[in-house]
Amino acid sequence: MPTTHNELPITDAGHKFLELYAEPVVTNTYLKVAILVLSVVTLASLALLYRAQTAALRLKPLVISVSDIGHGQVVNYADFSKVPVERVSKYYLARWAQLYYGRNHATLQRDFGESLNFFSNELQGATLARVTKAKTLETFLLDPSAPNVDIEIKAVVLDDTRQAPYRAHIEFEKVFYSLGDQQEQSRERWTANVVYGFRDEVPNAMLLTNPLGVVISYVHEDQAFGS
Repeated sequence: MPTTHNELPITDAGHKFLELYAEPVVTNTYLKVAILVLSVVTLASLALLYRAQTAALRLKPLVISVSDIGHGQVVNYADFSKVPVERVSKYYLARWAQLYYGRNHATLQRDFGESLNFFSNELQGATLARVTKAKTLETFLLDPSAPNVDIEIKAVVLDDTRQAPYRAHIEFEKVFYSLGDQQEQSRERWTANVVYGFRDEVPNAMLLTNPLGVVISYVHEDQAFGS
């Protein structure tokens, strides 16, 4: 005798029940997949970060040395200890003096700003306050008759460089040129005594002007008279 199967039709209420039951199940499945993908991405990011930090620790910094003829040159980090402090100091102290004491209507703001990169934070702040109060730069720029001033370095004499802070004596001449025909008008002899050292870390903004991080903490200049 054949068996009769009675199939009950699924009503609208049944459909709604199945939809309500299935929706959390599907959502839970999607959530598990999303968590799995997020975990994989997080682990991959951590691995890349670890590799980047490891590479950074092994990275040797770029070192700019000064050749015997006064040109900057790249040297290996392992050879940095062989670079004479005297040569580096003389080159960059001379460069600082040219930027700081020179006066040129076309480049004054840039040159003076770059010269401040050689100062400690305290000396930089004091210098800016003094120059701003006296309106030194503005007075020069607004005076069309003010001659341009070039700096000729005569000597950079260093004291004992075996231990910081170091001391140096800079001898230079201010050469005054007329603004129109650029004819030399006069010369003045000056000396500057500085106390300086080197920064542990050089900010990116200083790399083009002061790549080795020479930092001057004290400066005093005097005009020299007589022959």
